[in-house]
Amino acid sequence: VLVLGGLATVSLFVDRTLLPWMGSRHWSAEVVLGLSGAVVIPMVLGVLLWRPIRIAGVIAGVSVAVLLHAMILIGALYGLYGLLERLNRTIQIVIGAVVVVASGVLFAYGVLSVV
Repeated sequence: VLVLGGLATVSLFVDRTLLPWMGSRHWSAEVVLGLSGAVVIPMVLGVLLWRPIRIAGVIAGVSVAVLLHAMILIGALYGLYGLLERLNRTIQIVIGAVVVVASGVLFAYGVLSVV
């Protein structure tokens, strides 16, 4: 399930067909097909491979497949937080100021580009 999720993510960003159900389509179609594959394939594997506790296998497989990217993002943010926590207080203030200013500039750009 993890390998298929990784291949689906790579297939979404590169213009190659790595998984047959996603193909080389518009990104929105690939997202929908990838999500449907992330639900159907773990369900089938859970029913076939987790014979005595099928329901637990289906729930665990679908949960991992759908939440894979969220888990990776949370892990990366946790690692970044741990790294920043170890830095000197002055460097933390400078990084915080840069993030706040960059966020303000991007927000203003987004607002002004709509108008």
